[in-house]
Amino acid sequence: MDGLAPNDDVQPTADKLEQAEATVMVVGHLPFLSRLASYLILGDPGRAVVRVCNAGVVGLTQVEAGWLVSELLTPQWA
Repeated sequence: MDGLAPNDDVQPTADKLEQAEATVMVVGHLPFLSRLASYLILGDPGRAVVRVCNAGVVGLTQVEAGWLVSELLTPQWA
């Protein structure tokens, strides 16, 4: 999928996730994934809310009020 490069705008991907009717996995690069999580949770891609590390997994769950961090897995826990 286009739009997942490290410095791409997170808005198009966030829009697709907001409309998704099924569970979706987004695999990409940093800092894009950290910025996407911040955008979904806080509405601001420049305000860090969770640090996504290399080879890490962050699970987000869409709820009525927005998005919540539901899982966090770092390589040392694997």
